[in-house]
Amino acid sequence: MRGLIQAGGASAFVALAVLACASGGGLDANRARFERDVGVATYTQGHDLAIKVLRQNQFELERETDPPVLYLETRWRGRVPFEDEQALGIGAAQVRIIVRGNVRNTTSMQGDLYSVSMVVENRVQLRNSVDWSDGTATAQYRQWAQRVTDDLKRELDVGVRTFGTGQ
Repeated sequence: MRGLIQAGGASAFVALAVLACASGGGLDANRARFERDVGVATYTQGHDLAIKVLRQNQFELERETDPPVLYLETRWRGRVPFEDEQALGIGAAQVRIIVRGNVRNTTSMQGDLYSVSMVVENRVQLRNSVDWSDGTATAQYRQWAQRVTDDLKRELDVGVRTFGTGQ
């Protein structure tokens, strides 16, 4: 019996090692936390455009704060594992998003301007496991996360141009 437990433990260790090395490319490459600066906005622009992008991507808001702090956090949402995750033995995946804004500067006419960032967090389950792991960020996951952050970046760029021209 002890030999079976040790063999099972070795299999789990190998699977976790594979997950840890899944994305290759340095220390940050393995992190399932994908963070990008996406632009500059007023509190209202940042909040409203982030809500728009989150809804477009079927996320449900779990937590948000009132001004002067800009913070939006979604619920974990299940998703189908990407092909490169499935190849690693991943059977289930979840993702959530956090949008943060830090006051960049204050102007009397425009109000506070915020530097806005988006964090996309990923967690996965190996097939036949009940434990979640947040240690994998495959190439396909990173591409998807980049697309979502680009969505908000585009919205903020348009908002800044509109805001800046007085329209």
